[in-house]
Amino acid sequence: MGGGLEDILGQMFGGGMGGMGGMGGGMPRQPPRQQQRPAQKAATINVGLDITMEEAMAGGQFEFSFKRFKQQGTSMETKRTTMKLRLDAGVAHGTTKTLKGQGHDHPEGERGDVIVTVRIDAGEACRWEGDVLVQDVPVPYSVLMLGGKVSVRLPSGKVGKLAVAPFTQSG
Repeated sequence: MGGGLEDILGQMFGGGMGGMGGMGGGMPRQPPRQQQRPAQKAATINVGLDITMEEAMAGGQFEFSFKRFKQQGTSMETKRTTMKLRLDAGVAHGTTKTLKGQGHDHPEGERGDVIVTVRIDAGEACRWEGDVLVQDVPVPYSVLMLGGKVSVRLPSGKVGKLAVAPFTQSG
């Protein structure tokens, strides 16, 4: 068996230990590495952008405002900021857009982000359950038992007819 402990240690620590007089010679020292701190980033600002169903269907450019911390010399001040955001036609309720570097200032690091969440007004007698629009429609008892049709206002504003099967349960 050639080499022994010196060869094993040499493989583990990056190089042979030959010429160092065995174990007593020690390993060559490398200068300690300075650990770089990751750049600090300011907190994210979450903003809701409220639009109507018609605006969501048409898309366009929408204005919104929020408050953020802005560095002024050695102090931080609260500043109201107004921005515009372009949304595609048919944007969905709950869609988020991230605006990188548009948020709070950080005294020693990067500016934070702004996350905008689109909130579409569900309209009268409607509500959002996640990304599904739910509308409560009053149905006469006779239609629940015998079947028939009821009028329903669609998100587009048009009125449609909804078929109800006989013996339909409420809810």
